[in-house]
Amino acid sequence: MVYPAHVSWSKRSADLDRYVGRNTAIKLRSALRRLQKSPYRFVNEKIDSEYLRRFVPIYTETINAMHGRVRDVEGAMTDYMQRGQSCESLSLFKGEEFLGAVTYHHNLNSSTLMVAYQALDRKSTRLNSSHLVIS
Repeated sequence: MVYPAHVSWSKRSADLDRYVGRNTAIKLRSALRRLQKSPYRFVNEKIDSEYLRRFVPIYTETINAMHGRVRDVEGAMTDYMQRGQSCESLSLFKGEEFLGAVTYHHNLNSSTLMVAYQALDRKSTRLNSSHLVIS
């Protein structure tokens, strides 16, 4: 969650009232309950060559379906890592099936976090950014 006063990787749902408004906190808690009952789960993963072998085909399929421009994910992530940046993902699974992810990179010496690529089929999963925030 990014707010003017702080950047946070995660917050406990009990503390949401300190960071968001009352109505937003209610919506986020409701989304968290739905997510906990669903077969979906989010996992933070370090990006390496094995991870890229799973992610790149899903990314390519997702971008092609949107008639978008497919980028060289493997080359870009390798370049970020060679420049000393940490590359990670928030991966979405349904049971054991890998459905997609939001990838990001950040310099360990700064507080900057950049989303690099994402491939999530929101229509079939019915998940949105609030699920990412509270997972």
